[in-house]
Amino acid sequence: MMSYEWHFLVYLHLKVYRELCRIRDEQKTFGKIYVNTEL
Repeated sequence: MMSYEWHFLVYLHLKVYRELCRIRDEQKTFGKIYVNTEL
């Protein structure tokens, strides 16, 4: 049971981490587009 919970936590952590990276990348590209339209 303990190992199952641990695996679940690791899975959840990786999922959240991946989601944060994706959001950060989207913000980067959005920032580039925003800067390009400003110029």
